[in-house]
Amino acid sequence: MEQPESFYDNAFANSVEYRGRPEDIIYYPVWTEVLSLLDYTERILECGCGTGQFAILAQERGYSYSLGLDFSKVALDLATARCPGLEFRKCDLRDGASFPDPATYDVVVFIEVLEHIENDLGILQRIPAGKHVIITVPSYGSDGHVRAFENAETVFDRFDGLCDFYVHRHTHPGGRIYILDGVMKPTGPD
Repeated sequence: MEQPESFYDNAFANSVEYRGRPEDIIYYPVWTEVLSLLDYTERILECGCGTGQFAILAQERGYSYSLGLDFSKVALDLATARCPGLEFRKCDLRDGASFPDPATYDVVVFIEVLEHIENDLGILQRIPAGKHVIITVPSYGSDGHVRAFENAETVFDRFDGLCDFYVHRHTHPGGRIYILDGVMKPTGPD
């Protein structure tokens, strides 16, 4: 079952992990692998940016971080404090919110986000065809997850209709995480 904003506000407010340096967090290998799939000139739109740990890592390594979106005010306040030179915006994509102007970003990144959202496919369908997209999803369940992915086949079964994936990787910080790198397909009738 999807959790409300208050669930995530509480999680971000009460966890030391969300305040740590990226290098000290269990997701560091995932973030570095995601960065390895990007070109330094690609402007990054991060959906579900949380407290800005991926953003600060991207910025420190010279990547072009354009905008972080999240629906948790607590997370956004922490991200803004951590990364004062970057832009973060409150946005609940589950409510049909539009993505920013496609001309302002080159790649959309969802790191450990889509497993929290019932209508994840509806969100992906709003990304313009041809846009670079990177998705990470876990093989394990957790509080707030509405789904977990048993194996790579279940990941491809869910997302392949919307994206042409040309790289598939996984890593093991606390469990298997699938990292998919691809391009959005045109949507609508053929």
